[in-house]
Amino acid sequence: MGLIGTDLHTDSFFAVRERMTEKGRLVTEKKYALQGPSWEVFIKTLTREDYVLIEVTTNSFWFRERLLPFVRECFILNMNQVEFSGNKTDKIDARRLLDLLSYYVYVKGLSQLPSVYVPRPEVQRLRSMLATYRLQKRIIVQIRNRIHSLFKQHGIATTRSKLFTKAGWNEAITAAPEELRIHLGLLRKQLREAKSAAEDMADLIIDLGLKTFAEEVDLLFSIPGFGVFTAIVLLADVDNVHRFHTAKRFCKYLRTAPRIKESNSTTRLGPIGRQSRSMTCTILTQSVGYFKNAGPHFTSFYERVRVGKSPGRTRIALIRKMLVAAYYMLKRGTKFHWADNDLYQRKKDRVFREVKRIHERSFEDMVAIAKEVIEKGA
Repeated sequence: MGLIGTDLHTDSFFAVRERMTEKGRLVTEKKYALQGPSWEVFIKTLTREDYVLIEVTTNSFWFRERLLPFVRECFILNMNQVEFSGNKTDKIDARRLLDLLSYYVYVKGLSQLPSVYVPRPEVQRLRSMLATYRLQKRIIVQIRNRIHSLFKQHGIATTRSKLFTKAGWNEAITAAPEELRIHLGLLRKQLREAKSAAEDMADLIIDLGLKTFAEEVDLLFSIPGFGVFTAIVLLADVDNVHRFHTAKRFCKYLRTAPRIKESNSTTRLGPIGRQSRSMTCTILTQSVGYFKNAGPHFTSFYERVRVGKSPGRTRIALIRKMLVAAYYMLKRGTKFHWADNDLYQRKKDRVFREVKRIHERSFEDMVAIAKEVIEKGA
């Protein structure tokens, strides 16, 4: 059995290997490239009894998939749960990873190693698409803010909500000087392109999400405030609900569980932990108005927790309460207890129409645009 600590980079990695031989512990250190003859040399040194540890980085999942056919396991270290100090070089980082791996192999047990969960390939693709979608939405907000800012700079009073209606835009643009109109025209063009890109990405997410989580999405539909996109975001963050042994761990992973300090009969709730998936909580914030009227249990809970608490804390508490319900629904394969059957059926019909639209729609335009960009370059 060999242990390998690997400091991974974009085009290369530094590996420190520990192997037990008849003469004792043998440690070797070497830098390898991720492609070409150097990679082939590294692969030939591996055995099916080796363990590898790497830090979490952009290409960690890809590197792990390449290694798995040649080693027993490749772990991705969760850096949020480990703290390294002192000097930092490739060799030092790889040695630290090797020492940490040795400790968990020989002393504490590999089950205790603070490693990152590796989702299925299709879920990895979903997460990547959702990151791009989130980026497009941020670009849209930035462009809208910039347009509004330009009107204010020229003394044209209008609100954001009014500005982006047809009547509000026509009224504001009429009062704008000629040079400003050209500036605004270019920004409007960028805004239309960003919106179109976000809609295209949303279609791709829905298409892949329904293929990956068809049964789970159907269950989550029964919750008021949950649509197809919301359900897919939650499921992409979670992947497999059965890997969470408790609802508390489930909520903590989705960034809705506060830190707790407890002594005797005194309990103090701290801020929300930031070392977890965040998109589900962001999306569900828009559905809080539905959650508080989802059933008598949620209504009474909302009325109780809102007393003496800030709107932000109340919001998070209600989202966490709904996530606990979603956890048990997915675990048991049951619908929401207070589901409105008529609303549930309307949602299913709407999703059927949405899927039909996506499948009937040709993605040739997106493919053509992508090919054009690739051929022309940046």
